[in-house]
Amino acid sequence: MRASNLATLNAAQKRKVAALFSGMKTVRPLSNFVRIMPTTYAKKDPLSYGPATSRFSPRKLPSRPIQPFGLIYGTINLETAGFEAVIRDSFNLLPARILRPVAYQPKSAVNFSTASGSALTLLDMTGGNASRYGVPTDVIRFSNHTSGQFFSEFVYNTMKDVDGLLYSSRFTEALCVAVYDRTIPKLVSPGSPMYLTRRILAPVMAPWNVQVL
Repeated sequence: MRASNLATLNAAQKRKVAALFSGMKTVRPLSNFVRIMPTTYAKKDPLSYGPATSRFSPRKLPSRPIQPFGLIYGTINLETAGFEAVIRDSFNLLPARILRPVAYQPKSAVNFSTASGSALTLLDMTGGNASRYGVPTDVIRFSNHTSGQFFSEFVYNTMKDVDGLLYSSRFTEALCVAVYDRTIPKLVSPGSPMYLTRRILAPVMAPWNVQVL
């Protein structure tokens, strides 16, 4: 089944698929996940978000007048955040992998965690769970976000107790999280944003054959 088919299921079919996906549920706190975002927004509110199209937030189309929802994305280390939020696919097949100041200087890194005593209910698509519970492989592996958007839309609207998604970065394979807007009040972001500089980025990107200018 394609991920796009999730949008055409009837109520009974949705319940069956939701029951299948429920096997991926895990309850866990988040601790010091890293998020890279424009410094302007990081200084105002490091937990800010908008209902923009993204990897797991669907695009509003004339044929499908859905309401996009917001998410906060994070990962366990700075280098993965760098790939996810700054580099992405820009270095594919390039022998010279150079990260220039114009790409990172307008951005800052922030940390977020669940509030003390809180935990999130997440769908864990890591460790083979995506295949184990029938998630289309394009949802987590494909650079085109369409499949992930259909999957996330289904989860957001059908599995109301789910706070977000755990998945592996398609760049570094490190753990990432996407937290739905309805769950943002459970998060805290102590401390000040960390401006991205060459001194900070060069050591963590060097093992990935990325030169930071």
